[in-house]
Amino acid sequence: MVVELDCRYEKEHIVVPEEHLEEGGNIIQIIFEPGDYSLNRREDFMYTLLVPDRARTLFPCFDQPDLKATYSLSLKIPSEWIALANGKKICSVTNGAEKVVEFSQTKPIPTYLFAFVAGDFDVISKEKEGRVVSMLHKESDGNRLSQTDDIFDLIFTSLEWLEEYTGIEYPFTKYDIAIVPGFQYGGMEHIGCYLLCGYKDVPGGECNNK
Repeated sequence: MVVELDCRYEKEHIVVPEEHLEEGGNIIQIIFEPGDYSLNRREDFMYTLLVPDRARTLFPCFDQPDLKATYSLSLKIPSEWIALANGKKICSVTNGAEKVVEFSQTKPIPTYLFAFVAGDFDVISKEKEGRVVSMLHKESDGNRLSQTDDIFDLIFTSLEWLEEYTGIEYPFTKYDIAIVPGFQYGGMEHIGCYLLCGYKDVPGGECNNK
C-alpha cells in the first residue's frame, strides 16, 4: 500500500508515524532538495565532500559508518560537463544544453564515501592489462601535464602491489581520480572517485593539507 505523507522533521530526524509502518520490511521514498553545505559549487564545477558525518546535510540517511547501503545515481548537468561518481558510467543522454548521466549501482558503502564530481574538466584515460583509469583535471600548464604518465604508473603499480600483497582483487567496479582546484584537503579516498587537490598557484585555490 502506498501512502503519501507530509514530512515531520524533528532534531535532524524524519519522523514516520508508527501507524503507517508494517511489521517486516517497509520502503520509504523521500522527495527533497539538497542543501549547499556539502555540495561544493563553483562556476564551472561542483563536488561532494561528506567526510566524516555530513552526508545527512545532502540527503536523508543514517549517517554512521557501520550502516552501509547501495547507491544508484543519475546527474543532470550541462552538456559540456564531465562527471565521475562511485559507480561506472552506464549511459549518457544529451538533450540540448543538458545531459543526464547514469552510473551503476555501488556495492554497500558507508554514507561518507558516497561521492561525485562534475564540471568543465578535461579527461585523460590510461589502460593497462585491461584496467582503465581516468583522471579529470583543469590543468593547462605543460610542466604539470608532463607528470601524467608518472601519476598513472603510480596508480597501476599501487593497485597491482595491493592485489598481490593481500591476494584479493580490487573489489570495486573502477578506479578514477579528479584533481579539483581548491579542494579542502590533500585528498579524499572515495571508492571509485578519488579527489585530489591541485592548483596551489591559482587565486582561491590553496589546499588545506594541515
